[in-house]
Amino acid sequence: MENEVETDIQEGQNLNSVVIVSIDEDDTEVNQDKEVYPGTRSEQNMVPGNEDDNICSVDITGSFMGLTRKTIDDMYQLYCNHASVIGFSARKSTTRHSNNGEVVVEKYFVCSCSGSKKLEDSNLDNSSSGSAKRRKRTCLTRTGCKASLRVKLNNEGLYEVVSHVTTHNHAFTRIEWSHHHRSERTVTDVKGKAIEDMPSSGMRATDSYRYTVHDAGEEENVGNTLKDHMNFIGGDAHTVIEMLQQEDAEENDFFFRVKLDGDGRLCNVFWRDSMMKEDYDIFGDVMVFDTTYRTNKYNLICSSFVGINNHGKNAMFGCAFLTDEKVESFQWLFEVFKKSMGGKCPISLFTDEDQAIANAIEKVFPETRHRLYLWHLHQNAEKWCTALSKDFFSPGILSSQRSESTNHSIGFSAKKNTSLADFYDIFKETVKYWRNKEQKDEFQCSRSIPESVLPLTGMLKHASEVYTLTLFRDFEAEFFKSISSSSILALVEDKTMVYNVSSHDNDRLSHRVTFDCFSNLITCSCKKFEESGFLCFHCLRVLHINSIVTIPEPYIKKRWTKFAKSEIWDKLNSTIGKSEKVGYCIPWRHEMARKYYNLVLKCQKNEEARMILEEGYNRDSLAANALMTSLTSTEQSDSVHSNSSNIVRDPTGSVTKRKKSKDKRTFSEKQQEEK
Repeated sequence: MENEVETDIQEGQNLNSVVIVSIDEDDTEVNQDKEVYPGTRSEQNMVPGNEDDNICSVDITGSFMGLTRKTIDDMYQLYCNHASVIGFSARKSTTRHSNNGEVVVEKYFVCSCSGSKKLEDSNLDNSSSGSAKRRKRTCLTRTGCKASLRVKLNNEGLYEVVSHVTTHNHAFTRIEWSHHHRSERTVTDVKGKAIEDMPSSGMRATDSYRYTVHDAGEEENVGNTLKDHMNFIGGDAHTVIEMLQQEDAEENDFFFRVKLDGDGRLCNVFWRDSMMKEDYDIFGDVMVFDTTYRTNKYNLICSSFVGINNHGKNAMFGCAFLTDEKVESFQWLFEVFKKSMGGKCPISLFTDEDQAIANAIEKVFPETRHRLYLWHLHQNAEKWCTALSKDFFSPGILSSQRSESTNHSIGFSAKKNTSLADFYDIFKETVKYWRNKEQKDEFQCSRSIPESVLPLTGMLKHASEVYTLTLFRDFEAEFFKSISSSSILALVEDKTMVYNVSSHDNDRLSHRVTFDCFSNLITCSCKKFEESGFLCFHCLRVLHINSIVTIPEPYIKKRWTKFAKSEIWDKLNSTIGKSEKVGYCIPWRHEMARKYYNLVLKCQKNEEARMILEEGYNRDSLAANALMTSLTSTEQSDSVHSNSSNIVRDPTGSVTKRKKSKDKRTFSEKQQEEK
């Protein structure tokens, strides 16, 4: 990048001695010979001359030798006009300043094909070297073209063309493609102001560009591409923030927070919807905090809060992007998450081994028991001492099967080149997929009774009535063990009885069960209930001995029952018909879609029936659109828009410690690297 500083010439300033401030490394020495481009002159290729020139107009296709302009910008614009007509892209090159560095006294403008890439900067580097950094494959555009325009500050204080090389060594661009040239893609001040004002009117970034194209007639008339447009308004990051703002406007309990740096670039962002809050209220006793890498092109750390629902499946509580792995970043995230959940803290929180995460948890969740994933056992034995681990609720995460399915639970199909906007769409689709599976599980539980090899009587029947199908299978396994186990009454004190219970395959290992026959309260030294939320076979054996045929109420955790989310479903059903939100009209929408679809299938083979449907659709469409238009205009006149036009810029990217991931190289690539 050139370091160019332009100021007005000062009276009496000595211009005889100058120093070079910056030179483009890729530029070669410019040919000073006076060559003239053999173009034809016409009135279309004439531009107004400078008032200080002794000519009325300038041939834009010919030589500019001796031409003067007041500023460097004017001269650059002239050269860009010349480049547009000829068919090449111009760029700025070497700049020379006066000794004090305040005035530009000489400037080079060159063809964009000028110079050449260094070997180590090109795609011809030794990519087979194990230490070589993998770079994105790009095309070479530098051809060593000598075409250039050299201007100097003369004694009259004007910039004068002292050299104009018009010969190129490459093919020119067709006129219909010229709008792709970088030198022709500019966002002017007037256009920039209009672009900045569009978000305040509720327009998304891509929509504002489509409007600009429509207003200009064709994309080539806009003067900049969609990428330039997105970069000007903040691009990817700004689009994501607009998406979150739109979600917040449409959903009552939607929550998100954004943290920016001093330059307005995105640093951290967290979001959750209303259903995630509802799920956390029910299933937030245990949570997995997962950090995933290489899910976006900025290398931001994707951090998710995941729980386990009453069917043993993943439930999303929230998601975030972080730029680094510092304690301060994790602390900010945990505090924002805690605030979004009304201050409720999880009982158990599982993470991978990261000291920064551990330090942040101690500050924000001091009462929460921090646990590591199963595969970190050997690295931190103290946090996995059996006696300590079973004191706190961790439903099945101690097993490798559950931990593997929960860890890295939202890797999705996102890759390291995925944009933030695309990631957000993928995230929503993934959460939607999870919730669809949950609804299917809820439907199965409401319509079916689990099968068992034993008659569904007594406690087993009670379990089938209250537990979900998934939990019933776990309870059934414990019930089978209780049948074959043995027990010895070790102590009787008042109404309290103590049993030693052991399994049939290991009678040497027994657990101590304490049972209060008056209150039906029962505890076991194995702490199965404390850990998983349902009774162990030791307790079931003792309850059976004492003729208890139903599960005592204190030992039925609502989070594992069929009715865990009954209040939520009732609340959602009560809002149907009362809320104007599209999300709450889904059942009606599905019903109408099915009706129309069946009618179309019935009429598709009869031309007269098809005409009746088309006429009816056109009539209903006009009436419905007229109604919705009138309602929309009324709402807009009655509402006050509070959207901010502040632009959120894209993150610069983060440098992380990056956990080890699978090596996705092919066998041949590995062999080549070993050589």
